[in-house]
Amino acid sequence: MLIQPFHMTVYLTSLPVERIVYQAELENQFEKGKKKVGVQENLDILAKGSDFNNILKNEVDKHKLVYADAKRRVNKIYHEVSKHAHGNTEPIRLERRYYTASELVVLISFF
Repeated sequence: MLIQPFHMTVYLTSLPVERIVYQAELENQFEKGKKKVGVQENLDILAKGSDFNNILKNEVDKHKLVYADAKRRVNKIYHEVSKHAHGNTEPIRLERRYYTASELVVLISFF
């Protein structure tokens, strides 16, 4: 089932996603010794938290998606954001033409 395009437009490069990890580190959201080197690895750690999963579930339900599909997108979300950023000097729009519906709800859940 296709969902309607999201009504919001956010301009996005990979930097705001990297900032999520940095902010989590400042807030001591990583268990001692659990923070990993790569951005995606740290996003994966954050995605195991109940706050993230509650938000993701709400977004999935709101957009009538399948939770398991959205959850599978978590471990590749930084790659997807970075893929659209390479070679672009302009910010990227967070909209349906750049991301799948599941990727959008994952991004919304992280933000």
